[in-house]
Amino acid sequence: MADGSTLPVGTLAVSPVGATYDASTGKSYIVDYDGANANLYEMNINTMATRLIGTSSVGIMIAIESTQTGTLYGVNISNDSLYSIDKATGVGTIIGAIGIDLNYGQDISWDKNTNTLYGMLYGTTSTGVFGTIDVTTGTFTNISTPTDQIAAFAVNSTLVSVSENNNDELSVYPNPADNYFVISTTGTSMMTISGVTVRVVFNGQVENGQVRFMQQDVMNL
Repeated sequence: MADGSTLPVGTLAVSPVGATYDASTGKSYIVDYDGANANLYEMNINTMATRLIGTSSVGIMIAIESTQTGTLYGVNISNDSLYSIDKATGVGTIIGAIGIDLNYGQDISWDKNTNTLYGMLYGTTSTGVFGTIDVTTGTFTNISTPTDQIAAFAVNSTLVSVSENNNDELSVYPNPADNYFVISTTGTSMMTISGVTVRVVFNGQVENGQVRFMQQDVMNL
């Protein structure tokens, strides 16, 4: 809730060890461990009801993650490997060994801006490590060593630069600009534009219109 209070939704019939949300379908998935196998479920986030899809692997699939296109990956700490998981059947396919003797809590997160899988992993000898996981080989590449066990984390994939922004309601033209440029929006937007000297050229609301910058404004950016 907005004030930090909690609102009970329901009770899970299984004990998940990993969870993810598939933005391409609007569905949530969890994986549990029944003492022998890792099993994939679809979960209704409004009621917490679950539907068994199938067995993903032998051992513990400690973390799962969906990409923006719906590809599902999982990390198995029983054989220290990266898997791809079929969402229709639950069946997991080994991609490759991660290269760390994994144990305890782990998590993985997908960066949709760079199409990179990150892992916050913990090994019996390497302690806590953070880095990337190659989705074609499973190989882990270390970026940093926080040493602590961090059992849950997520990449903020919503922050993108202007060149990466796919919002159709905003356009900037001409590009490159000479004597002027125009920022056009078909919706209501709060906009702040400043230059390299942090001088604010424009700060305000634009609604179904355009902000046009002439030569003197461009020169002062």
